[in-house]
Amino acid sequence: MTNYKIYGSYELPRKRNNTGCLVLDTSKEKLQEFWDLLDSDCEGLTDAVGCYLFGVQSGSSVMPWYVGQAKKGF
Repeated sequence: MTNYKIYGSYELPRKRNNTGCLVLDTSKEKLQEFWDLLDSDCEGLTDAVGCYLFGVQSGSSVMPWYVGQAKKGF
């Protein structure tokens, strides 16, 4: 039986670039912290399959930006 659960929300690691804009921080250290946070929330979550949604926050609201599917885990 398939079991779907909702986890999150999680904030992706970001940093300011040389022009002052916030961009994704893809440093090994920050990405490892992100994946560790997910696994501490629910062991095995990083290996889970299912749907994921990215949203963009503006003030107190979040607008869906991208929906995807993980077939082999994240």
